[in-house]
Parts: sequence; C-alpha cells; structure tokens
Amino acid sequence: MDCRSQFWCRPAWHCHCCYELGRWPLPHSVSTRCVHAKSNRIYNLSNVLTLSRLSVYFQDTNRNFVERGWDGSGWYTGGLKISNQPPRASLGVTSWGESGSSLGIRVYYATQDNLIKEKAWDGGGGWYDGGFQQRSIPGSRVAAIPLPVLRVYLQNGTEVSGITEYAWNSGWVVGQAVLPPA
Repeated sequence: MDCRSQFWCRPAWHCHCCYELGRWPLPHSVSTRCVHAKSNRIYNLSNVLTLSRLSVYFQDTNRNFVERGWDGSGWYTGGLKISNQPPRASLGVTSWGESGSSLGIRVYYATQDNLIKEKAWDGGGGWYDGGFQQRSIPGSRVAAIPLPVLRVYLQNGTEVSGITEYAWNSGWVVGQAVLPPA
C-alpha cells in the first residue's frame, strides 16, 4: 500500500493517511499516522475523527484531486477539485492558522506535463490557482511545510534526482538547489 493522501487537520496536527487508491469512504482497515505538532503524540484514525474539523485530499477513481471534510458529525464533499490528473500523481498539502481569516491551505500537485502546481485557500475566500509552478522530473513527489517560511520540495532534475527546495520570499526562490542525501 502506498501513501497517496495527506490529512490537513485543525488546529495543530500533521496527519497522513495510507489507503488503496480510489477507496472512499475511507475503509476501516486504513493505516493512519497523525502526530500532534506540539506534543508529538501519535494518534490513530479513530482518535482523529473526534476532532471537530478535518480535511482529506486525495485522487479519486476518475483521476481528480478532491477534498473531503469531516465536520464532527459526518463527511462532506469539499470545494477543491482538480480534474483529469495523471494516475497516481503526486500530491502534497500544508496549512497554517486556526480558522477564519488566519487559515491558509496550500495543495501542491503534479500535472501530466511534469509541472508541480499550487492551489491555495486563504481565510475562506475559496480555492484559487497559486503562484507556484515548477518543472519536475516524471514521477517526482512533492512535499511542503508551512510558515514561518513556506517551503516546497520536489525533484526537478538537478544532479539527476536531487531534491530541490523552493521558499516563499515575496516570490518563489530556490532555497536549496540540491539537498544532500540522508
């Protein structure tokens, strides 16, 4: 089983969900890891669903990136839909803020022409196309971390398969051309 989805949770959670591609609602056998950002305590999916709000971003069986939300009493379809993406395309999500005007969500996704693009949500105004767009190698994964400096990581072909860091500094700049191997 491959991790293809990320949870975005409020207020201070970093969660990832592994499940079989296209299975919705999430099966009971889902493998989940949710880590509270302040305590670093690990929770399973049943603990996460006790939160009042939760959003899940994933690729559905029609190859669309979609958003599903939990409002404390049931699942609903969110406002994000990115149509006709390559099968098993990369997806990365990050967020900051609690709710209302302080809430920021960024979804980074791979396109059929090997670009990593951004969808953004700022304070309830709806989803819009963000300014991030970078060429990647085929099959590159994407990851992002939030403030104080928003950073995006992907493979763009530098030194064959090195991971490049992009940072927001009043515009997107290369933070680290090639990160050293772990």
